Amino acid sequence: MSFNPSDIVTVDFPGAMGIKRRPAVVLSSKTYHSNRPDVIIGLITSQK
Repeated sequence: MSFNPSDIVTVDFPGAMGIKRRPAVVLSSKTYHSNRPDVIIGLITSQK
């Protein structure tokens, strides 16, 4: 699977009440993905 910067994905995120599926935005670049198997993401939340 390929990812682009600013793609929105859903990931399983551990929390106090167990694991929940949460939206996240891909932060890593195409150059980063070409050299590494992982992806850098930022969790999206409505809480401040």
